[in-house]
Amino acid sequence: MADHVDVDGVAAPCFVLTDDLPARVDSGWHQHGRGQLLYARRGVLDVETERARWQLPPQRAAWIPPTTEHRVRTRRPAQLATVYFDCATIRTISAELRTFPIPRLGRELILHAAAWGIDVRAPPTVSAGVYFSLLADLCATWVGDARPWFLPTARSPELRRACDHIIAHLHEPLTAADVAKASALSTRSLARRFREETSTTFARFLRSARILAAIDHLSEGTMSVTEVSLAVGFLSTAAFSRAFTELVGQGPRSFRHLAADRR
Repeated sequence: MADHVDVDGVAAPCFVLTDDLPARVDSGWHQHGRGQLLYARRGVLDVETERARWQLPPQRAAWIPPTTEHRVRTRRPAQLATVYFDCATIRTISAELRTFPIPRLGRELILHAAAWGIDVRAPPTVSAGVYFSLLADLCATWVGDARPWFLPTARSPELRRACDHIIAHLHEPLTAADVAKASALSTRSLARRFREETSTTFARFLRSARILAAIDHLSEGTMSVTEVSLAVGFLSTAAFSRAFTELVGQGPRSFRHLAADRR
């Protein structure tokens, strides 16, 4: 990642950085005094805070408020673009991390501003301040279309083991009893830990984890929808399509088509 740039030390109030990331990059836990609009140009980005994990395929962006401790990881090569806003420009944007679809207009505005570099000198025909204020206002609107594409994170070591076991064995016909045994918990304790630590259930966590893994496979574009559904543990393509549409807001075939357009 662009760790050679001291983001909070840049003189310009707002600017854009782009970066090409290899597979298996981990930014490490960090925060900035600026707000961030993070856009996955290609590939899939994993964004994590203390409370949750999100995935960003190319059609989506993340709003990361100032001083939010987070990290960004990749499983495969990816490209990102990040708009950094000073606090005076982002008064109307959410105080919590949100992920949302970013329209073509937003993508083009971000990439256009990226050409200015970090020492922003606005072209004669446009004011950089007005440009970024407009982008911040649009971001505040896009945040309103946020969807729950995330997995809650566990607090206890036992539930973290359970969640890691689920994610590592999505292709298997997992049951609560299987996961409880792997994490040294009783089935009743597993259910209680999910409820108390993540405000969800084992079944909902498992379904969300499978859909998020499917997003990664579909964004890569090398597997058919049927192959993806089997790879993430669904017994039928129809059940997979229903679950995917419920969480993502569009069917897997439509999502795969749009991801192909962005590659």
